[in-house]
Amino acid sequence: GNASNSGTSSFETAFMKPSEWNAKWIYAGKTPNSVFEIDFPSPVNCRYVKLDATKLGLPASTDKNYYYMQMAEMEIYSGSTNVARTASVSANSNWNYSTIWNLNYLTDGKINDASCLGYTTPTFSNANQHIYIIIDLKNSMNIDRIVLYPRQDDCASSGTQAANFPASFTLQTSNDGNSYNVQYTATNMAVPAYSNSSNNVPYYGRNF
Repeated sequence: GNASNSGTSSFETAFMKPSEWNAKWIYAGKTPNSVFEIDFPSPVNCRYVKLDATKLGLPASTDKNYYYMQMAEMEIYSGSTNVARTASVSANSNWNYSTIWNLNYLTDGKINDASCLGYTTPTFSNANQHIYIIIDLKNSMNIDRIVLYPRQDDCASSGTQAANFPASFTLQTSNDGNSYNVQYTATNMAVPAYSNSSNNVPYYGRNF
């Protein structure tokens, strides 16, 4: 037979230039570190849902001297459907900081994602603040459950409590955006528990 001509094979066994590599996290669908759920006794017909806070909660362990209201996600359920995903969001206090905090992240469906942490206010020097968020569902519908996810990437100094989750607030509903009915009230509530349940793993990849 004919002799074959073969070239020299090569392969890489180590990192080359540092600039050729990047690192990121593989998002494995983390279990939420903290969650607070409100079930209504019976369905409520509304178009607007307002979270109206009058007192802020415990500061984050990495920012102990300042108060915020921060939330990773707000879900509003009509049966098994999270209708907040197609809603619009407004607030009387908001800080779109860098690429990680944005009002629109409050209903983006990403609960525990380091690239989009959720909603935040600017800093405050004390807990006595009046802050509200309004979710416009676009149409009137029956809702029966609201799920609030506190900040997921950090906790209060205790290590076991959620950070910057409002201590006193109401959940209100309306059909016209003017007249609201209170559906839930929390006053100096116990801080939701926090447990770091991260299951993300690092991924290293070369830039070609």
